[in-house]
Amino acid sequence: MELFDNGFPERGIPVCMAYHSADAAGTADFPRLAGQHARYVVKQLNYIQSLVRATPVMHGIVKDLAPAEIQAVAAYVQSK
Repeated sequence: MELFDNGFPERGIPVCMAYHSADAAGTADFPRLAGQHARYVVKQLNYIQSLVRATPVMHGIVKDLAPAEIQAVAAYVQSK
């Protein structure tokens, strides 16, 4: 998936796999996303985007994602 694998550098959105690993299994510093229910991921990204959940670094990354992009990345990590 383009967003996860390549990011959108022209929009300031980094490569997700650089932090969460290529298989979305996470790292010592970044959580596992692989296998998370897409609905849960969408909910969390929406919380971060709207500042309900205070995660400054992630807010900077997801603040401008469109709903369809959030849905797509959530479906992608669920399938990992």
